[in-house]
Amino acid sequence: MQKQPEAVKVAPQEPVKADPLDAIMADDMPIPEQVTAEVVEKPKTVVLESVQPAQTPAEPPQNVIVLEQEPPAAAYTQSSPVEEIRRQMTYEQAQNVIVDCGTCKGWTLAQVADRRAASLRWYVKGYQGENNILRAAAAIIWDSLQEKQAG
Repeated sequence: MQKQPEAVKVAPQEPVKADPLDAIMADDMPIPEQVTAEVVEKPKTVVLESVQPAQTPAEPPQNVIVLEQEPPAAAYTQSSPVEEIRRQMTYEQAQNVIVDCGTCKGWTLAQVADRRAASLRWYVKGYQGENNILRAAAAIIWDSLQEKQAG
């Protein structure tokens, strides 16, 4: 005799009280799909770099002379000796020094040289302040003007 499958009785479920906010949120939220993990091997890319790492700067050979374009900005201060400042400062840098006292306060030394050469001479010969950058820059420009007049 064959045995017939018995009917499975399903008990009725009690209704679950749902929060109205859950219903609103469920409408806006995507339903997550079942995702199966799949391992995909990608070909490896090899990148060759011919640039030296930044941590190890290249040192020039000992018989090569390296000339800097401009001296570092903080190579001198207002209290540095005038002659030291003059050795390090370029003519262009001297022209851009801003006067911090006197009749030409707020002007660049290039403007002083163009408009009031006598004041430029005063910053070289008569200035008694503590700003040696101003004194050195004025001297650089004054000497340049004297050379142009001489020849």
